[in-house]
Amino acid sequence: MHPALNVLICSFLIQLLEIVGYSFIAKQVYLLLSWLSNPAQQRQAEKEKREILDLKNELSSVNAQDEFAKWAKLRRQLDKKVAAFETSGRDRGLQKATFEFQISWGLWLTFWIVKLFLMFTYRASPMFYVRKSWLGPFYYFISLPFAPKGSVSVIYWFFACQNVFTRLLKSIVAATAARATPAQTTSAATAN
Repeated sequence: MHPALNVLICSFLIQLLEIVGYSFIAKQVYLLLSWLSNPAQQRQAEKEKREILDLKNELSSVNAQDEFAKWAKLRRQLDKKVAAFETSGRDRGLQKATFEFQISWGLWLTFWIVKLFLMFTYRASPMFYVRKSWLGPFYYFISLPFAPKGSVSVIYWFFACQNVFTRLLKSIVAATAARATPAQTTSAATAN
């Protein structure tokens, strides 16, 4: 495949993932892996949550003045379960934050390594040639540092592709958001 096409495809994928966001990708990967690898922990958390809700419902049905002993016993059980749930939730939250941090930085580092690899691999390869009359005094600079004179170097090609794809994808996101906003406003107005 031609080097310019490789760089074009790589730039598009990198910019697409940057628009989506590394943190969003990391969150989705965490949810998928936790769902696949640890369903018992998920079930345990759901069970604890159900028990707490059941105790709260039972506690709300007991009159504290008439049945103080029963109310106090339920209150102690509820406090104990809530404390245990909060501790395990804090541990899960810390584990999730650490995992998401590692994945998002790993993605960022991977994409920079890919960029540097492509730039190193194609450093002396011309992406394509341009006429001197098209660029005037910039004719010489776009071939820097190692590409043949009169050609576009991989560094400038990467820069151009990334700028075009960033602007294109941001305009698509903005247009999608603008189109979604009036529809939501109209549906909310008709509901009233």
